[in-house]
Amino acid sequence: MQKTLRLVSIGLVVTVFLFTLSGLASAHPPSAVNLEYDLETKVLTITTPHSVGDSTDHYIDLITVSLNGEEIVRQNFFTQVTSGEQEAIYLVIDAEAGDTLTVFANCNRFGDAEASLTVE
Repeated sequence: MQKTLRLVSIGLVVTVFLFTLSGLASAHPPSAVNLEYDLETKVLTITTPHSVGDSTDHYIDLITVSLNGEEIVRQNFFTQVTSGEQEAIYLVIDAEAGDTLTVFANCNRFGDAEASLTVE
């Protein structure tokens, strides 16, 4: 009886472990964070490639923008613009030539990515 109970317990632990691994296997971080800033219009365009099957279930859920190390934008998302990417456009009026814009993007399941650009 104890041997059977032990085997059932081990089987249950292995099953839970495999389900956990399969969930992580389908989760992945954004592949990049692409930034474009137009100094004349003061518009920052962010494109984050992140291919998913269902953009309402697996998506980029957070984007933050920092200017010279100070966070100026924090936006949460509950879906992704398309199943291939998340896109965001912000008006950043305080950025000047020589400043650094840093963008962080987070996947709601696993991983993140970050990129910076120097305003020119």
